[in-house]
Amino acid sequence: MAQEHYSLERALSRWVADFFFEGRLPPVVAGVIERLIEAMNNGDVCLGLTEEDAQAKIELIEHGACASVNSEESRAVDTPFVLDASNRLYLNRFYDYEVKIAKTVCEMTNTFPEIEAEPLKKALSAVSLAFEEDGVINEQAVAVATALMRPVSVISGGPGTGKTYTIAQTVKGLLALDPKTRIALAAPTGKAASRLTAGLLQLFQNSPEASDFPLQATTIHTLLHKLKNEHVDTIIIDEAGMVSLELMGRLFLAAKGVTRFVLVGDKDQLASVDEGAVFAQLSSDCAFSAKRKAKFLSLDFPKNAVENLPEIENHAPLAEMTTWITKARRFRADSGIARLAKATLSGDSSKVLDILKEGAEDVTLCAFDSERSLHDALFAEVLRRFAPYRDAVMKMLATRHPNDSDLDLLFSLVAQVGVLAAINGGPSGVDAINDFLTQKLFPRSTAQGQFFAGQILMVRENDYDNELFNGDIGIVLPEENRLFAYFPATKSGASRYRQISLLKLPHVATAFAMTVHKSQGSEFTDVIVTLPRESPILTREFFYTAITRAKKTLSVYAFDSAIEAAVQTRQERNGGLADRLKEVFS
Repeated sequence: MAQEHYSLERALSRWVADFFFEGRLPPVVAGVIERLIEAMNNGDVCLGLTEEDAQAKIELIEHGACASVNSEESRAVDTPFVLDASNRLYLNRFYDYEVKIAKTVCEMTNTFPEIEAEPLKKALSAVSLAFEEDGVINEQAVAVATALMRPVSVISGGPGTGKTYTIAQTVKGLLALDPKTRIALAAPTGKAASRLTAGLLQLFQNSPEASDFPLQATTIHTLLHKLKNEHVDTIIIDEAGMVSLELMGRLFLAAKGVTRFVLVGDKDQLASVDEGAVFAQLSSDCAFSAKRKAKFLSLDFPKNAVENLPEIENHAPLAEMTTWITKARRFRADSGIARLAKATLSGDSSKVLDILKEGAEDVTLCAFDSERSLHDALFAEVLRRFAPYRDAVMKMLATRHPNDSDLDLLFSLVAQVGVLAAINGGPSGVDAINDFLTQKLFPRSTAQGQFFAGQILMVRENDYDNELFNGDIGIVLPEENRLFAYFPATKSGASRYRQISLLKLPHVATAFAMTVHKSQGSEFTDVIVTLPRESPILTREFFYTAITRAKKTLSVYAFDSAIEAAVQTRQERNGGLADRLKEVFS
């Protein structure tokens, strides 16, 4: 990554020097360009300039390399750099994506027709959601109603709050409102799309109307290709927090004629691996004005529950299109995982450590006095946790070729244990754990090149020909003395699994363990998290994402100082999308 950073900075500096500065780039300008590229490398879409950068600003603007845009306008420019009213310096394309997203949202809002109360009531009557729970308004019902009423709606909720169920009910409500409406479901990765599809199929498996529902989700890249040739009325994006500014910008630009966007995610999770934190900025505020409350009352939401919703003045433009779902349905509110997630989000590192050390049945801190002892205990534990998977593979190898029942068992065991590390390198990183388990779990006599029977694979790049996508999980197993990779089927057929030749695989990696970033969109029954003593990657959002991958138990292998550093450090990404929205809505 450092080499890529250097190459980009050098190429950009050379081009700017040749095109705008007669071949000689002033040192102050070169320094600003280097810092901008470094900021982008860290996930920012722009660089906040200071008073010390005054001369660089003057040089860039006077030589025509940068356009200065004031707070009263959001417009396209044709210079390589853009400086906004808050002293943020952008590469042109990132500023342009912010502007186009904001303008598209504004245009959709201004042209969206007002829907009368009666059709909305009829649509909501088809939704399997009560408006009130225990005297409190049902946030899922609020989210669905908002999605029906608004051209753009944003739904944020933590793990186990029922986001997939909310998506399913939104689909039912939209089809009840207009049976001919065309709905597209998508997610940023193949793994997230598969999980959404599986969740929807499970929810509708006994529903007589299931055949009428669009239950097959795709990746956003596939959706972009689809939008070139097909018209879609509503786009619903799951795991929207993983979507970069560039990909979200491309989606909004491609969505000509789309009348509704529904963006679903968790504003508190890690942002996209690439530049931007679009979803976090869009969902940063949730407001219930008197007008929004009146609309809910007209739909027969309980008066007391509606009146208890907080009113917020001077809120962000999308706040009234946003719903926060806070009620946990997977965890008990008093469970260790639920309390740990809450304490992490509040930044209370002392409380986080207390919860980890109190002996809760679902949360354990495995602390040691040295790096060596932590490493040895971690490796012994992951080996123990994978023993049932190893035994199942060895039994299958000794008795038969893999059939669907065998694969059901193996994939269920893979979903049982998630081993998550902060980084790939280091003594307790992903690579070290995968190498250790590769050596200990299975005999090398089954190996064919880099592959071996029982190997868990993660796809690292999209392969549209084989319908394999970044993040997909497969298992290597033999058939007639040859190894093949098996993946869950993407279409209904004779088998629930697909057999793919190893020669046809895209770039894949061993995945007994994975990074926390790669685990986004996944859930495991039991999770083991290991943290290095120090790393800039350790942030509150990182730790929250890691611990909320667990459905039943969580074991953390880390020193107190690493946990404290993570919980006390916010992931701050510099961007101006919120300002672009204010500019176009003002």
